[in-house]
Amino acid sequence: MIWHPALVHFPIAFLAGAWMAETARMHPRVGLQSERWEFLSRVLLLAAIPALALAMISGSLGEDALEQVTGQAMLQTAHDWLERHELMGYLNGALATLLATWRTLRAQAMNLLEHRIFWGAFTVVMILLIAGSWMGGHLVYEFGIGVKQSP
Repeated sequence: MIWHPALVHFPIAFLAGAWMAETARMHPRVGLQSERWEFLSRVLLLAAIPALALAMISGSLGEDALEQVTGQAMLQTAHDWLERHELMGYLNGALATLLATWRTLRAQAMNLLEHRIFWGAFTVVMILLIAGSWMGGHLVYEFGIGVKQSP
């Protein structure tokens, strides 16, 4: 269970960095043709994919371990929150993979309109990431999921 909290911060940081690089490219002084910002965005976005996969795998393993350790069903409310959190993770993984593919294939060939659409889609991914992260925090602090009980 300890791996998920440790691993989940990597995709959050990679995606946030890539989104910030894309946002910088929208500024007129930087411009879409900035090779440095485009490269940074692409590398961070590509690094987020395996990091997301590890976070999803560790979360699934943590959920399985939690059910075995408790030996009983979780509260229905906690279980529902956990399922929503898991769905957010899978959705973010799929969408980030699509964005990474789009970024890799198009690289600097994007025109302003395409880049705005890409940035808008990336912003949706970031909103989903924030919502999923908030749900994960709620699971820990509200329901005590993943927290070792004191004797």
